[in-house]
Amino acid sequence: MRLTSLLIVTFLGLQGCVSSPSHMNKFSEGNYAEVVAEVTGSHLTLEDVPLHKLYLLCPAYYEIREYEKFTECADYVLAHPDPGTEFYPGLDFTYVNKLEFQGYVKSYQAKMLLEFTEYEEAYELAGEAYTLLKENTSTEVNEGRLLSYLVAPLEVQALSLIYRNKGAQAQPYIEELSGLNYYSPGRSSFLRVKQTALGRIYFAQKDYARALDILRQDISDPLAALVTPLILMVENVSTDADVREGALRTPELYMLSKSYFETGDIDKARQGFDTLLANPIINSLGEIHWAALKDRAVISWQQQAPDEAIEMLMQAVEIIESQRSTIRSEAYKIGFVGDKQAVYELLVEYLLAKNRTADAFVYAEKAKARALVDMLAQKQSFAGDGAARAGLAELADLESQMQRTTVAAIKNSARTRGLILRQREALEAQAPEVASLVSVGNVDTRALQQQLAGDEQLIEFFGNHEALYAFIVDREQITVKHLDGRGLAEKISRFRQDIMQTNSNAWQ
Repeated sequence: MRLTSLLIVTFLGLQGCVSSPSHMNKFSEGNYAEVVAEVTGSHLTLEDVPLHKLYLLCPAYYEIREYEKFTECADYVLAHPDPGTEFYPGLDFTYVNKLEFQGYVKSYQAKMLLEFTEYEEAYELAGEAYTLLKENTSTEVNEGRLLSYLVAPLEVQALSLIYRNKGAQAQPYIEELSGLNYYSPGRSSFLRVKQTALGRIYFAQKDYARALDILRQDISDPLAALVTPLILMVENVSTDADVREGALRTPELYMLSKSYFETGDIDKARQGFDTLLANPIINSLGEIHWAALKDRAVISWQQQAPDEAIEMLMQAVEIIESQRSTIRSEAYKIGFVGDKQAVYELLVEYLLAKNRTADAFVYAEKAKARALVDMLAQKQSFAGDGAARAGLAELADLESQMQRTTVAAIKNSARTRGLILRQREALEAQAPEVASLVSVGNVDTRALQQQLAGDEQLIEFFGNHEALYAFIVDREQITVKHLDGRGLAEKISRFRQDIMQTNSNAWQ
């Protein structure tokens, strides 16, 4: 959410301000890339940037996911002996003292660490931000603004605990967040930010009923909102403002649709997912796109449309395989990182139900390759010659562009994704071994079968804690056996523990 943007608009409007600096207008509109361009274009170093502009520059870097620049900016502010400033020079009610400025910046740092799945560090930093803001009792501080800034650290602390399976410990933070309130004409913007944060928290807890209650409060007529221009049903988004608004609202509408789905209101869920999938902006939001396709596929399968369900899951796999790593900013916006393997598992299940065994085998193999890519997703250096290293560096640069949330990045996402695919093909030609570690290749079942001798069979296992399949491949055909996978993970875990006991025969 554009927390600071909304508050700046409200506070300035209340004081009867007719105009404001252009960088402030751009920030209030959510045009963060232009804020960065304007401020850095007129100031060569951070030391040259006036404090009131740093107040907007640091969060602008974060909002467009320029993480290194944001970190540099935040570190500079936190090291400053007295970063107090009027973010609108000449208006004393916009004065931000040292504690507020530093708490504000630390909140963004905590959100960044949460996106990077550094949950313990995010929790600690959010606590520091909360302390700075909470202990700020100066009479110079605007109470409504300060309360609004408490939303982010409380949300990060709650999510950090939930992601570490400590949901019970998150309850005090949820309760305090729920109780935040103040009364002024800017209250509606504050409530929207607070309710979206609570929606993400309940979504992360998989408490879809409460998430639905919160999101329905946030969107007064949720079903109407799904079919209004808030999410544009057009082939070409007409303005940059439309792109920004669509990118902002899409995660909320996904959470709403998913909550309807999980609470059994399938008709509203289907309408919501269909609206999202028809919106061109979702093509630039890969994490949300494949998650929406997966859930919509389940609805199609339940409603006796198996071919449609399978096609949607195949589209979801294509999106997953078009990106090496999770788009962290998108995962944060919907409160969880989706389980990519669940998409493959569901597709294999549906294909086998339709007796498409060879296709199911292909996707089972792809799932294993994807698991390896995910495990190595943060590794940027592999052994190889100079050409391979250069190719990998180019791939990493293109993938970093997919993490950005500027209007230009969103508009160019389809082109960027195409460049990524071509770069992967080039890397596979240059260094196939390295390419296999950073992308999922094609599976040629006929070529595989031809490598088997007449009396040889290849047995591949695939599944999860419930369903387990044994694919049996020979030169002529691929068959499958359905096995009972219940309890298998626990048995394997116990066996691994037993063989570590060198003075025991428990493993036998």
